[in-house]
Amino acid sequence: MPYRQYPAVHPKKFMDSAMRTHALLADAQLLLNRISRSTAFAGQLMSAAQKSDSTDVGRMLTGTGIQHIPRVFYTPDGLVLQFVHQAAGNQEPCCELRMKMRWS
Repeated sequence: MPYRQYPAVHPKKFMDSAMRTHALLADAQLLLNRISRSTAFAGQLMSAAQKSDSTDVGRMLTGTGIQHIPRVFYTPDGLVLQFVHQAAGNQEPCCELRMKMRWS
């Protein structure tokens, strides 16, 4: 007899979370492509982030066409973007994707 009894496995919610994470990954990919391919965009985003100009950072992120606007955290060394998928009617998000990018 095993030491600990585990509940029955029902993977539906886990699978749904994985599926919804694809949308977050697509948005992250779109944003990363923009940052990595445009010196002007990367410089403007970095400048606004260093000034903690949330309005300008938000405007720039929205302008990329992403569907899930990430929460943005500024550090002296870089930027942390937290993409969250909040399913309708749920208090707890089903999934999140966190990216940290350094500039120094």
